[in-house]
Amino acid sequence: VNDSINSHFDGVKFKLFEELTATAAKSIKETLVCLNNGVDYSSQSTGQKANSNCIIVSTLQERLGTRLPIWLDDASILNLKETPKSQCIFLLNEKGKKLDCTRIDEVYV
Repeated sequence: VNDSINSHFDGVKFKLFEELTATAAKSIKETLVCLNNGVDYSSQSTGQKANSNCIIVSTLQERLGTRLPIWLDDASILNLKETPKSQCIFLLNEKGKKLDCTRIDEVYV
């Protein structure tokens, strides 16, 4: 299963099970870990996480034939190897600027 899923992704891999074989003493335990160049998603830098996210979303969009926008937060730190084919909305933040945020339920009443 791991090889089948991972064959569709270029740059990220998924670990779907804690162990790849079951034993009598311990059955297979499912997990979902995203690895980018062998680095666990939880240990990746913000830029690596954004890159992983783009690879995952782009691959799913290609495979499923959908085109949804991708929001890239703090996009100034990104160095994407491949830009997704869908619309990218890059959010940039200048140092020293205070961002005012409005809750969506306050906008759409």
